Amino acid sequence: MHSAILQAINGISLAALLFLLASGFTLTFGLMRVVNMAHGAYYLLGGYIGYSITRPTGSFALGVAGGGLAIIPLGFLIDRFLIRRTGENHLAQVLLTVGIAFVIGDLALKLSEERARELEIRNNMEQERLQIASQSNEAQLMAESSRVEQLRALHMLRVSQVEGLQVRPGIRGVLQQVPVAVGQQVTPGVNLARVAQPEHLKAELRIAETQAKDVEISQRASIDTRNGIVEGRVMRIDPAVQDGTVTVDVELVGELPRGARPDLSVDGTIEIERLEDVLYVGRPAYGQAGTTVSLFRLLSDGQTAERVDVTLGKSSVNTIEIVAGLGEGDEVILSDTSAWDDYRKIRLN
Repeated sequence: MHSAILQAINGISLAALLFLLASGFTLTFGLMRVVNMAHGAYYLLGGYIGYSITRPTGSFALGVAGGGLAIIPLGFLIDRFLIRRTGENHLAQVLLTVGIAFVIGDLALKLSEERARELEIRNNMEQERLQIASQSNEAQLMAESSRVEQLRALHMLRVSQVEGLQVRPGIRGVLQQVPVAVGQQVTPGVNLARVAQPEHLKAELRIAETQAKDVEISQRASIDTRNGIVEGRVMRIDPAVQDGTVTVDVELVGELPRGARPDLSVDGTIEIERLEDVLYVGRPAYGQAGTTVSLFRLLSDGQTAERVDVTLGKSSVNTIEIVAGLGEGDEVILSDTSAWDDYRKIRLN
């Protein structure tokens, strides 16, 4: 039932449209004896001009008036210079006005296509502008977020500084020294107090930079406290060199002797390697491990020394291994003898 009513309304609308077309054509042809098939194109062009006026001005009445007034001279010119030239030839009038309708329709289509292209270009440009604006906003948001994080970090720093005004040692122990006075102003990093744990001590040895290359973590060490010797183990090697020495921290693993206390001066020996059953002498003034040097060996008379080539092996702080050139019981001169490099034998006074 609903479909039948809809079809009936469509039929009535189409019939009314055909009636208007037929009556209009009958009036123009019956009264004026002119066949003009371009009326629809006039309406099309007038509507396009009216829309073009209404869009920027926002006035519908101005658009209707402008569209109508623009078509009046066009209709007059076409009737005056084209249609009247056909005379009573109705077929020529049909062909002429249909051609005019096609021209106007194509012209409106071209204008619409150009307008559509222009709008598409503007749309792409606006999209690009929107994208650039979005990226700019994101960059600004990131910058502001970074600033917020910086301010938050600064706030946390200030809070920690306020909390740090209450000085507390990091360990439990005995207060040794307070180098500042009450009311004294201090700068950041100044030592305010020294707290020590007498039962947890370490030894700090300074090793010559030429010998520090052989020191490794966990090597055994012996620490002489003047009141006894305690065993230890290398726990840290300072990566920097200060005044030609490298600082090595030794953990004390044995029982501390009596009198051991912080800041006590000690001597230490680090065991780099243990060699069994080797021939060795004290370190000569100019001999290095793994080299061959010339030393003066005392002869049996005890007054004469002759030069011999000695091959050195591994070395310690005070002694060095003899690989070849000397035997057990030989006596040699370890001091600097470079003044007698040109002599094979020297006499001792």
